[in-house]
Amino acid sequence: ATEFERVNRPSVRFEQVLANILALARQRPVVIQSMFPLFREHEPNATNLHDYCLRLRGLVADGAQLARVQVYSATPPGRRSDCSHLPLRSLSQIARTEQEETGLPVEVF
Repeated sequence: ATEFERVNRPSVRFEQVLANILALARQRPVVIQSMFPLFREHEPNATNLHDYCLRLRGLVADGAQLARVQVYSATPPGRRSDCSHLPLRSLSQIARTEQEETGLPVEVF
């Protein structure tokens, strides 16, 4: 399972989420809100973050208008005992990495 599936337990495929974002972002600028929890006591690893940045760059390359990316942390609904908040220091580092790798405006939210 992907990180998206492990944390979110979605009812739709990740590819459909990306397709929906792309369809809307081709029509108008959108803000991407990115939740990064502490999952099973682990922060997001560099490989997963790099892959996420590649997805953002792919959206832009395919014509998406991304106004900015907001990075935040939360405990997902359903009282997940394996997810908790990331420290602000970690969120700030994630935001810096995303901004460097994508060139998009990124803020901690």
